[in-house]
Amino acid sequence: MPYRFDLPTTSALDLHSYLTSTTHPSLPSTASSRRTVLRLALKAYKRLPAVHQPPQLAHILDALTEYLPYLNLLLLGSNGDEVPGEAVQVTCNQEIVVEWRPVLSKPAVPRVELARVKGRGLQYEIEFVLHTLGMTYVLLARQQLQVLYSASPPPPVEREQAVKNATKSLLQAVGVWTFIEAQSHLQRGLSAESERIAELRAAPALANMALAEANLCAVLKDDPYPSVVARERSKEDRDWMIMGQQIPRVRAAIAARICRHAGELAGRASASLAELKLEDGVGRYVDDLGRLCRARAFRFWGIDAEMRGVTGEAIAWLRAARRELGGAENPKGLEKLKRGWREKNDDRKSEKGDWGWDAGKAEEGRILDLLEEKWIKLNDTVNTQRVPGIESLLANLPTGMSVHKAQSYAMPNLDDKELSRMQAPGEIPSNGIADGESDSEDEARELDKGPPGTFPGNDGYY
Repeated sequence: MPYRFDLPTTSALDLHSYLTSTTHPSLPSTASSRRTVLRLALKAYKRLPAVHQPPQLAHILDALTEYLPYLNLLLLGSNGDEVPGEAVQVTCNQEIVVEWRPVLSKPAVPRVELARVKGRGLQYEIEFVLHTLGMTYVLLARQQLQVLYSASPPPPVEREQAVKNATKSLLQAVGVWTFIEAQSHLQRGLSAESERIAELRAAPALANMALAEANLCAVLKDDPYPSVVARERSKEDRDWMIMGQQIPRVRAAIAARICRHAGELAGRASASLAELKLEDGVGRYVDDLGRLCRARAFRFWGIDAEMRGVTGEAIAWLRAARRELGGAENPKGLEKLKRGWREKNDDRKSEKGDWGWDAGKAEEGRILDLLEEKWIKLNDTVNTQRVPGIESLLANLPTGMSVHKAQSYAMPNLDDKELSRMQAPGEIPSNGIADGESDSEDEARELDKGPPGTFPGNDGYY
């Protein structure tokens, strides 16, 4: 499901050295303090192992949401725009220079971390902060959906609430990335450094990707088969001793059209990302997401055919879904052993939180195996219907249907009480670098990791 982004890091920035305000003297220094909290939170998140990173997302989200109102007020004051409540004047003494580390750009040398990219202007800072906010929302959605892929499936109420929260987070990410794209067209005089960063130009593609995932969540809420597959591979499940799986009826035709529309959104995202020089991981993920959406749409059309008693057509839909996923229909021998090994490996990764790199294709393949085995046995013993060709079904596909739309995002504003506090004389805050450690030394330490295959600090022995 949602892509696992790496969050960027940034250099230290003393906004009070670049900006001053005659009406609100405390504004630049307070904004610098809020930015220091965000910078340290991002650095601490990066240094944690992947297993321990998700619990820190709430702290990063708080740091982002607390910093953005001050950043927005600085932008409005420097542009001379009206601020709700009272007049704010901000003077730019010199052009802001800040560095952010891209996380989606393709490195020149494989497996080597990109250096921070320098940008100029307050708009560059705002775009990267918003970009980080969008990725944080996607990571929160990923964390909220993790419970669905645990060894013990949650009860229906908890499952529905998890899907609802994840959908809300994904739609918030869509709104943020859409806002970034809209603001980039409105602003003038962007520096060449910011225009060369591919991942900021990828905001529309990332918005389409998150919107496709949100539409899939609308289907996931009513899809019983992932829980059925999870229970079958769970060693703690004992319900099969008492009764078989009770699968409720699904609004299959509607779900199929929603999945097809999600596939169209993923296709647009894939086409946009192909024009940018981004890392291979996000491109592969979006391509897999489009295949998953189309395969799931075919599965739901197969379920609809099976409920209408047309078992032969239902089997043909499953084979079309299998072809879309790119797997063999009936693996035998060594290929079957390889698939079993991959499934066990995926289960171990899911328990550790390292899941979803293929956008859920492996999980969908298991559902297809379950349904195909059941329906072929039914067709061979009871119905005995002819299985039509796949091409005849694909020639008359219904149109897609959208269930979610992009939400509008607006930069947050300070409340009147906090805005009045900014009229007090400002204090010069700490930039978060203690004991004389410079930001350039920290940058060098992060990049100097020694030759490949060595431990950090042992490069002198090789």
